Amino acid sequence: MTETVTTIRETPLEKRGSVEIDAERCKGCGLCVMTCGRRVLAMSQRLNSKGYNPAEVVQPERCTGCALCALMCPDVAIRVSRSGKPRVFDRQREERGGNGK
Repeated sequence: MTETVTTIRETPLEKRGSVEIDAERCKGCGLCVMTCGRRVLAMSQRLNSKGYNPAEVVQPERCTGCALCALMCPDVAIRVSRSGKPRVFDRQREERGGNGK
């Protein structure tokens, strides 16, 4: 009897999304970090000018562009793009005046 050996190789994840965090707007609540199932985000050890530890992107290659982090952010500090196109949430943010200015 012969045994078949199957080798499973981990294929690199296709980067589908891009996350940008405005560290100065972020108050460090951590909702985005808790929401991200892909562990793209983490809380930073550094402080922003307001004295908060903002969220930061630690594994950008794992982002799928789902934008759950942006939906959860009460400070409207997260911008998510997918395949180079802004998500609908970015347009809503601009309509609410949350452009960071």
